[in-house]
Amino acid sequence: MNTQSQIKRTLSQAIDYVRKLLDSTAFRHRTEVAEALCAEFRFYDARGAPQRGSCLKALQDLEAAGGFTLPAARTTTGPKAPRRLGAPVPTPEAVPADVGAVRGLRLELVTTAAQMRV
Repeated sequence: MNTQSQIKRTLSQAIDYVRKLLDSTAFRHRTEVAEALCAEFRFYDARGAPQRGSCLKALQDLEAAGGFTLPAARTTTGPKAPRRLGAPVPTPEAVPADVGAVRGLRLELVTTAAQMRV
């Protein structure tokens, strides 16, 4: 919550910059505005990721106060829920009860998206 207040305070102090940015750039949706402001004012978390959510909240508060008008919200949502199988997985056959009895069993580090889908 403290971070969002700091972002809102920073944007409030730079309201003229935000207005000029909105007037001069054709943003498709408000998330792009937040991304541009995160880059400009270095709103990043400890891992280096932009603080889009906090920036969006601050922008919405400032818009409600009459500071400016934001572009429409993004019409598509984030990632969808994982796909489910259409039928239950069949019961395995001839699988040993003890994991030590399985031959060729090994752990493998998964590093690519293709491996994660397996």
